[in-house]
Amino acid sequence: MSTIVKRLLRSSDDLATKGELAKEADVPSIGEHQPRNPYTEIQVLQNHSDIVRLLHAVDSSRFVSAGDDGTAILWHTQTGRRHFTFSGHDRPITAMLLLTVQKTSFHDDDESSAALRDPILLTASSDKHICMWNVNTGQCLQTITELHSSVKCMVELRHGMWCSGGHDLSLWSHQGELLHRLDRVTAESDISLVLSIPNEKLVAVSDKTLLVFKVTSPMETGGAYQLEEYGNPHTQHREAIQSLVNVSDSVFATGSLDGTIVLWASARSVNFTRKLSSSARSPQGINHLYPWSIQCVVPVEERYLFAAIGAGFWLYDVVTGKCLAKKVAAHFSKIQHMVLLGEG
Repeated sequence: MSTIVKRLLRSSDDLATKGELAKEADVPSIGEHQPRNPYTEIQVLQNHSDIVRLLHAVDSSRFVSAGDDGTAILWHTQTGRRHFTFSGHDRPITAMLLLTVQKTSFHDDDESSAALRDPILLTASSDKHICMWNVNTGQCLQTITELHSSVKCMVELRHGMWCSGGHDLSLWSHQGELLHRLDRVTAESDISLVLSIPNEKLVAVSDKTLLVFKVTSPMETGGAYQLEEYGNPHTQHREAIQSLVNVSDSVFATGSLDGTIVLWASARSVNFTRKLSSSARSPQGINHLYPWSIQCVVPVEERYLFAAIGAGFWLYDVVTGKCLAKKVAAHFSKIQHMVLLGEG
């Protein structure tokens, strides 16, 4: 069993009955006393003028924040010092991506080639622009304007490519060249999440539907890399999907507004595997709220899943489908994001 899971269960009041699929009432509740939690507030970082919605680690000593003020800021993790402010948008930043593999250059001169070996940050905004930044120098390398709609999500692919999703799905080179755009003219909902899975495939979320796309090579198309739909859409959720993560090389998970988590096999084709949570929850009250919605899912060591459900979090065993522990009221409002720090 994972070290982090052992530590978490050690702080629980009880342990679930071994070998049985625990009922919700029997799941051990995580107590308030957390002797292994060494984290205290060190300092508050202030430089944004509006809501901060995105955080992205660059390396062990730097991270980027971005939000509704249209700027992204590079911070030093230990000191809180601001390295750069990336200002290139006049609307809120809606997605960020850090490119980790740069094999080609924007220009042929040695200086540009060396610069491209630095990490490149992509910021996408509702202004329908994507900016490409050199993280080490703060320089804007390129502004992409060939977009028909706001970008909601981005993902890095193999072969020096990346993909952006919004109303359309677009394939780009690391130089920012548009390789192919898949127009979704009749689509009722935008693509809000996208994930790379094995065998040159992508899974994308459009409302409560899971779509599968394949990246075809020049050898297959006789020309250039292209995107094409692969198989039929998948609908296992009753409401909008809010989380999409890889659990392992052959399994990924989706979490929905309806309170369910679905596991999918991805080794060959995309197939439904199982639902981890209990039955889907219907909206409650006159405002039709979803108090048990899944906002975030975090995989641990290809075996476990932490799920932000409502104002608390649950821990699931992917293999057995068993809920190992829960904290129903960890916050006073819904948890929007979770991250694992250190070694748990």
